[in-house]
Amino acid sequence: MDGLCNELVALKAAGGDPARQRVLEVQIEALDTQVRMAQENWPAVTLAIVYRSYNLHENSCEVAQALSVKPPHVRQVLARLNQAWKRMNGIPYIDRHGRMVTARAVGSQAQAS
Repeated sequence: MDGLCNELVALKAAGGDPARQRVLEVQIEALDTQVRMAQENWPAVTLAIVYRSYNLHENSCEVAQALSVKPPHVRQVLARLNQAWKRMNGIPYIDRHGRMVTARAVGSQAQAS
């Protein structure tokens, strides 16, 4: 991460390529999120995401701001929980590759149709 930060600072100081600066900013932000996730109590954050989304009817931006995470992360957590619930209850769903998946039963492997 230090190398990416040093490169970004050097590019900005030299007035370097804005496209490369943006790539570095995105990479640094992703690494920063990973570090933060390793330090947080993520079961509590997940519970707070669910509570605020469903009980308080907040949108992903409001939830993210309250919990100091990014809105896409909130949406991703909710989508994964929804998918897990469908899998556990044998409800067909569309996976990330666009395939229809039918779960057989709790604890069994999902099977693409």
